[in-house]
Amino acid sequence: DKLPDATSIGAGTFGCLMNGMAWPNGIDGDKDYSASYYYGNLAVNYEIQDGPTWGPIKGAVGFAIKNIFKPGIYVLPFNDTKKGTANIIHQGVFYFSKDPINKGGQAYFTITRLDSVNRIVSGTFEFTLFDQDDFSRKVEVKSGRFDLTM
Repeated sequence: DKLPDATSIGAGTFGCLMNGMAWPNGIDGDKDYSASYYYGNLAVNYEIQDGPTWGPIKGAVGFAIKNIFKPGIYVLPFNDTKKGTANIIHQGVFYFSKDPINKGGQAYFTITRLDSVNRIVSGTFEFTLFDQDDFSRKVEVKSGRFDLTM
């Protein structure tokens, strides 16, 4: 399994390495995404549901970042939820950047295209989140990429 190509044409692609494994490859279910941009606020969510829309969520990656006005490199500190959040559902465990265990962490984003006329957002991301209930459990997200229409 491999990640989708890093493109910026609104191809509807999303992927990352989650603990070293290509995600969402190999997970059965209905795959759906949402991307929105409004006055500098970018939100992206990709999820896999077991069955039709509104079925149980088998996995998800989502993030929201504020003050994004042009392509560039952005850092999201997890100690300030006013700047944004990152969340994951992986193997039935919920990971939230706002949890105290993640307070010192950061997410890194490179926005390669932010086109409000053609409604396309593309970029890369990486971050690590720990499970608030089991400190030994974490999810490392590397080589994340998205190329979505809004």
